[in-house]
Amino acid sequence: MDKLVRAYVTWARVEQSLRERTVDTYRRDLEEFVAFCDCPLAEVDRRLARGWLAHLVERGDAPSTRHHKLSAVKSFFRFLVGEGLVTKNPVADLPFPKVRFREPAVLTEEQCRRLLATVREGNRSWLRQRDLAAIALMLGAGLRISEVVGLDLGDLNLESEPASALIERKGGDQQRLPLNAWVEELLCDYLAVRPEVETDALFVTTHRRRWGRTPLGLRVKRYLQRAGLPGSAHTLRHTFATLLLARGVPITYVQRALGHHSLKTTAIYLHLIPGELEKAVEALVF
Repeated sequence: MDKLVRAYVTWARVEQSLRERTVDTYRRDLEEFVAFCDCPLAEVDRRLARGWLAHLVERGDAPSTRHHKLSAVKSFFRFLVGEGLVTKNPVADLPFPKVRFREPAVLTEEQCRRLLATVREGNRSWLRQRDLAAIALMLGAGLRISEVVGLDLGDLNLESEPASALIERKGGDQQRLPLNAWVEELLCDYLAVRPEVETDALFVTTHRRRWGRTPLGLRVKRYLQRAGLPGSAHTLRHTFATLLLARGVPITYVQRALGHHSLKTTAIYLHLIPGELEKAVEALVF
């Protein structure tokens, strides 16, 4: 690994507290960029950087992929300039590729009920209760897959009113979220049949280890397909946000529930509620 990339990776991990998965993605993108340039980073100029972007286009990288890679390189050079390791930033004014907005798939209330019914018809062992509880946390609390499988038994407080869970958000932030009654009930049903294992992980596998992101995502996908529904595990989080907004919950509350740092990120769900903008405009009466 290039020593400057190594310095950046260490800074991103320690000073910025980025998640290990994010840091690894940045590292791979930067190593690829350095290999393409094939010269000291101090000698990289705007023309060479534009050639790298053109190479990504020719290779067939999607606009969203090129956007992420350029974001990593921009962050890298800001770090290098800030640390005095290079004197110029050749990518500072390079425009990001235009990424077409794609509205996330969401389920209707009837489809949510169909999904849960499909899970209940599945495996008759304790695994069914595990799957129901995990899906409930995504659909009824808006958790990401990583947040669900990252939960430990000690993160739950089902004795409080309301019940709550301590969630580790992106960047390592922790947030205690309230849980509604039906999510709490499904968690209690699962805990009553959860195998006695050494790990503190809330959700475990048949091998008595912590459940992983990929197996959970694939399992949710299979349930959705079995129910004849579109989307993936992330669809459940989108559905949670969209249904809250449709019920008139203030967007700032939804932002907090989702753990978004920026309100702009939460605002994408407004696109999924027909007439929302029209209603807001009509409400401006002076």
